[in-house]
Amino acid sequence: MKTVNALLNAPRQEQSAWIREKFPDFGEMAHEPSTCLGIFYPEDRIDLSEYESYPEDYDTIGILRQSLREFTDERETQILNGSPLTNAEALALKHHVADADSDGWVGVHSWEAQAIDGAVFVVALGYSEGQGGIRLDDPWLVESRDEARAWLKKHKIWSRL
Repeated sequence: MKTVNALLNAPRQEQSAWIREKFPDFGEMAHEPSTCLGIFYPEDRIDLSEYESYPEDYDTIGILRQSLREFTDERETQILNGSPLTNAEALALKHHVADADSDGWVGVHSWEAQAIDGAVFVVALGYSEGQGGIRLDDPWLVESRDEARAWLKKHKIWSRL
């Protein structure tokens, strides 16, 4: 058994080994509703280049008309003529891509683990495996559940809390 300080300062690989030793059924923790803090969609999975390069093929205009009240006919013409997307338009398209990819969302799970001199919190990412359920991976330790929530919130709009 290790101290809170030793665990929190250990390299992530060492933390992961400790977690897997302490929780032999580590992967099953994803099925405990109380462990799920929320979900996010990894923004780096989203490539809007096709939506920009081929707006007619990807229904870019239709998506933007549905998503943005301020979208105008003039803006449609500009996009069809190769104008780059505004930040608001890109964000609307990112939401569309994420919402259409239900298996791409990543769950953030956390639960308490006892060290010699107190508690730490395990944080693990849960990846959808379709009908195979959820695969927990990439575990690490934080000082509090609030710190785990803060990690999730850094994903801003991609978080569903």
